[in-house]
Amino acid sequence: MGRTANPQEPAGNRIVLNITQAAELLGVPEVSIRTWTSAKKIPAHHIGGRVFYNRLELLKLVGGTSSLQPDSDPVLTYLLEKINERRKELAEQQT
Repeated sequence: MGRTANPQEPAGNRIVLNITQAAELLGVPEVSIRTWTSAKKIPAHHIGGRVFYNRLELLKLVGGTSSLQPDSDPVLTYLLEKINERRKELAEQQT
């Protein structure tokens, strides 16, 4: 897998993310990530009492290419809306 998650490093293109970086990537509060993790709405990897997220798995989930259908789940619908808002913000910053 990629380098381990560094709490001080932004999500950027990292593969392995901690909860702070996952929240930053998706543009949602950490409490949402915790709630979705507990409810098994998003993929998480538990290692030694810590939780890590795979950036590609999160992006696949919110990109609509996973087997989960966001339209049928209000949490996933919200998450998809947030990621699309974040993509727009990033695109505006680059122009």
